[in-house]
Amino acid sequence: LRHLKDEGLDFVDVSVGFNTPLAKIPWGNNFLLPTAERVLRESGLPGSTSWYLTREAEEADALIRDGRLDLITYARPLLENPHFPYALAKKLGIENASWATLPASYAHWVARYR
Repeated sequence: LRHLKDEGLDFVDVSVGFNTPLAKIPWGNNFLLPTAERVLRESGLPGSTSWYLTREAEEADALIRDGRLDLITYARPLLENPHFPYALAKKLGIENASWATLPASYAHWVARYR
């Protein structure tokens, strides 16, 4: 996988392809995390994965802090709640969570109405 970096790739998002109906996908919380860690380690590239990542703020934060992922990427939680990052930031006790996660024009009003 080292050749990916040598060829100019800057970032890896480890995903799963559904190219056969016979694929046996081991669905579960963080199920692609071991694969992502291996790809990132062997390629030497920063990266992420998003399939079934934890929705728990502390666990997601630990994935970054422990160096297991470089970026948390969410899809479905954002479809369900576009303010999901704001909710996680509040749960983690991030100061000025609205300013850290929302567009400035929206963060201004959210911060005023605590």
